[in-house]
Amino acid sequence: MVERSVEAILILHGLPQEHFAAIAAHELCHTYLFMAEFPDLNPVTEEGCVS
Repeated sequence: MVERSVEAILILHGLPQEHFAAIAAHELCHTYLFMAEFPDLNPVTEEGCVS
């Protein structure tokens, strides 16, 4: 079994707080799907799930 890990989530510096928070939440949802070994989704479906 391969252990999954995420070392970093990169977000641009200098964004307004609300924009940063929205991007962070979106990227954390992608991370959750990856770490939970969620079945692969087509990109449009995955983006809809994490938005």
